[in-house]
Amino acid sequence: MTAAALVGVVLAQPAASPPPPPPTGTVTGKVVMFRDGRKVTDYGDVVVYIKDVKDPAGAPRSKPQIRQRNQTYSPYLTVVPVGTTIRFPNDDRVDHNVFSPLTGKDYFDLGRYRAGAGKSRTFDVVGEIDVYCDIHWQMTAKVKVLPSSLYAGPGGRTTVAADGTYRIDGVPVGRRQIVAWFPDSAEVQTRVTVVADRSVAAKDLNLHQGTPASSHKRLDGTSYPDPDYR
Repeated sequence: MTAAALVGVVLAQPAASPPPPPPTGTVTGKVVMFRDGRKVTDYGDVVVYIKDVKDPAGAPRSKPQIRQRNQTYSPYLTVVPVGTTIRFPNDDRVDHNVFSPLTGKDYFDLGRYRAGAGKSRTFDVVGEIDVYCDIHWQMTAKVKVLPSSLYAGPGGRTTVAADGTYRIDGVPVGRRQIVAWFPDSAEVQTRVTVVADRSVAAKDLNLHQGTPASSHKRLDGTSYPDPDYR
């Protein structure tokens, strides 16, 4: 066979099929939340996530915004998988300065800026991030950065229901850590073995609601001036 014929044979070979996706299953369960020893019935900001799983490289990310309006951050809580970029538009007629303190999980300072499209920050550190304004003491927000998009909660594929139950689909098979979180609260976790194409029920997660900090410092670590400062 000539070299040209060999090239033709090689070119005629069909392209290799992509590998099949890894097998996955579903995790279900319930969060029971307490405050001062009493059960809490508002689960709107509760997050349940898979701790030991990462998204594939190049996984798409949403483009959330935390708006600054009437000298308040909206929404107060934003939950995102690691690697997500959040924009902070300024809808007010006064300047703002978005920052997270040096003593926190992920320090950043967007600087002082006027009304407009705002500035952005990519969140590459997993954890609970406090967000403040260096000018207006009352402006506070939370960003919860998760290891992957496999979670139930605000902005997730599913949410935690009013009775505390949750469901997370597409969890890779194997032994997995299931974690429940609420702002300003210690995480609680349990483990389950996920089986392909089946649903497994995790043990109840008893979550004790924490208390937000009553005050915080400015970017340079000093106290805020008079509340009427603009």
